[in-house]
Amino acid sequence: MFDKNGDGVITTDELGSVMISLGQRPSVFELKNFIRAVDTDKSGTVDFEEFVDIFARKVTMDPEAELREVFKAFDRNNDGFITPDELYNVLGNLGEKSSLTEAKEMVREADKNGDGKVDYAEFKAIYSFKG
Repeated sequence: MFDKNGDGVITTDELGSVMISLGQRPSVFELKNFIRAVDTDKSGTVDFEEFVDIFARKVTMDPEAELREVFKAFDRNNDGFITPDELYNVLGNLGEKSSLTEAKEMVREADKNGDGKVDYAEFKAIYSFKG
């Protein structure tokens, strides 16, 4: 979805395409400023680590709302759970090379109630642990 050519980074053009698909109309100036603001290694692109940092930052007064938005980005079918398939697909869209087996393992580690998927409470526990 974000990394259109699969090279592991998000360019200004790729970010623009995503924003347009989400109904936004950012200017080239806005896109470049956004990339510049999150591009910690000054490569001119956003790599996976920088992209994750965007979501991990507590930029607003309501970190709970931010965390819910991140959860929704992974919960592709909006059923309230992140499945291994959803995780695998989102990571792939972000240019992160991982296998479905690895995605299943990540979900297994976060899945405290053993239902094979990650609900919001389990996701929040991971975020709280890392934060």
